[in-house]
Amino acid sequence: MQDDLDRALARLAAAPVHARLADLDAGVLIRLAGDAGEARRGYGIGAVSAVGALIMGIATSTLLAAPEPARAGALAPFASSAPFAPSTLLEGDR
Repeated sequence: MQDDLDRALARLAAAPVHARLADLDAGVLIRLAGDAGEARRGYGIGAVSAVGALIMGIATSTLLAAPEPARAGALAPFASSAPFAPSTLLEGDR
């Protein structure tokens, strides 16, 4: 099986290059060079979008957010008075 593959690849390497494939590399490079200007425009739009999103996020977090008052009776997970502590769950309805 490996020998068949090696022979097929050797035949392919020895075959002459098709005329349309000979100019393929140059055509791709010309096209890539032409697309560079469009890519730069895309970076500008992306940068403007990112800055706009940052401004909206900062404005939303500072202008619309009201400070949350601290609650005095906050639950402490390891306190003995916690409602779901094992000692209180085992007591039942006493």
